[in-house]
Amino acid sequence: MLIFAPKGGATIAAQMWFRYEGVYEKADAYSKVGEIKFHKYRLHVYNRQPAHAPLPCAKACAAGWTCIRLVRQPLDRVVSSYQFGLKNLGAMAATWKELMVLKTGDETRNSTSSLSSSTLNPRIVKILAGTTFEEFISALTTRAQTKTVSSADDHFMPQLSNWRDDEKCDSGTVGPSIRKDGTPLVYYLPTECLDDPEAMLYLGRTTGVVLNATGLTSAHYNRGKVSASYDGLHVASWPWERVMAKHPPYELFTSENASIGRRVCCLFRDDVDMYRRACQQAWLQNTTTCAAECSSQLARLSHVCDIV
Repeated sequence: MLIFAPKGGATIAAQMWFRYEGVYEKADAYSKVGEIKFHKYRLHVYNRQPAHAPLPCAKACAAGWTCIRLVRQPLDRVVSSYQFGLKNLGAMAATWKELMVLKTGDETRNSTSSLSSSTLNPRIVKILAGTTFEEFISALTTRAQTKTVSSADDHFMPQLSNWRDDEKCDSGTVGPSIRKDGTPLVYYLPTECLDDPEAMLYLGRTTGVVLNATGLTSAHYNRGKVSASYDGLHVASWPWERVMAKHPPYELFTSENASIGRRVCCLFRDDVDMYRRACQQAWLQNTTTCAAECSSQLARLSHVCDIV
């Protein structure tokens, strides 16, 4: 079982799995609508086949399945969620009550249904387009308290809670992390290592499942390096429209403002812990590039989250 969350390598994961299953060409030809065609094929064709019907992670992993879970560096994923959620106003932002109340002050909004962006009030569209990353984090903070749900909220909720019932199979949370035969219930694959052939080789030797992500891409995935030209510009306070026009590096959203960074770390604490577990796996220590990338990302987490 390959487990993944939206904004956590989902598009590449779907392509990679279809390549493994030998149906990549069918998925690629299913639709002409960009990369979403792979998800359309997954939802409307592949998962409707009896042998491929979705199963709760806890049930599958506990039953002895080989479970591999993609996990993305939480500080990057939350920025990606912010940008994508505001881009898809009708499907996500406009149905997210906590964000709408924060931006409009209207406490009566309680819609959980996806809307067409074209049917939204132009005033609402303009208001949401001015949402800053800091406001996005404030809305997430309220969501953590209200524990409500909304359309497509798995795109911005923590990766670890994406399946609601899979915590019992996730190593390091609830329940045993090792089977009686000594194998882990869940193997982790950091998305930052997907393009590393050596890492994929070692994962395949360890799990018996050889995955290949060579040449696969996602237009959503962005890990720009910090540029001196952006330093000190406080991008977390930029309106979404400006962010999408300028595309500042993800790192700046949580590194420039210590308070915002700590709030992100608190909200995504389980994801931070999961990513640390991913980078501490024995098989990963045998790699060169992937291990080095993990060290870099763990140092970043330690700095922003003040992990000793």
